[in-house]
Amino acid sequence: MAKVLQGRCLPFSDARASNCDPGVLMFKRIVVALVVAIPFSLCDSSSPQSSESAGRAAIQSVLDAHGTAWTRGDADAATAILTEDADWVSGSGKVFIGRLAITKMHRDLFAGAAKGTRHSHPGTPDIRFVTRDVAIVDGDSYMAGFHDEHGNELPAEYSRYTAIFVRKSGKWYVTAFRSLPQVKVTPPQ
Repeated sequence: MAKVLQGRCLPFSDARASNCDPGVLMFKRIVVALVVAIPFSLCDSSSPQSSESAGRAAIQSVLDAHGTAWTRGDADAATAILTEDADWVSGSGKVFIGRLAITKMHRDLFAGAAKGTRHSHPGTPDIRFVTRDVAIVDGDSYMAGFHDEHGNELPAEYSRYTAIFVRKSGKWYVTAFRSLPQVKVTPPQ
C-alpha cells in the first residue's frame, strides 16, 4: 500500500503501488539523502584540510620541543623527537645513524662547543605532506651562544634544514634530518 499523506507522495513511497510520479519520488529521495548526509560530512574531523592543519601544528610542536630541549642542554629530550632508526647529517657533513648515536652526538655537543647555546626554528616551515603519515619539512634554524677560541660570543647563525617526518601511532617524529649551513637565511627583523 502506498504511503500517501493528504494526496502527497512521501519520499519512501512505492511509486508502483500509488499514483506517485517516479521522477518526483526519486527527486524527493535524493533531497532526503542530502539533508541527512550533509550535516555528517561537515562534522567529519578527518577532512583533508583539518587533518593537514593538525599535522602542521603537531610538526611545529616537535620543532619547538627540539629547540627548547637544545637550549636547556637536554640531549635526551632533544632527540626524543626522533624515530629509533633516524639519520642525521650535521652542518659539518657528519652522518649519524640511529637515535642512540644522534643522542650521543648531542651530549658531546652540549658538554663542549654547544654548552649554553640557544637554538630554535623561527618562522613557519614549508611542510609538504607526501602521504597522511609522511611530510617533508624545509625550515629555518637559529643558533646563538657559540664562542670562539678566545671566549668571545660569535654572531648568531641562521641556516636552513630539511627533515622528513613520519607519523606513528598518531604522533609525529623526525626520521631524517639534513642541516644545510651552506644555505644562508636572512635573519628576521
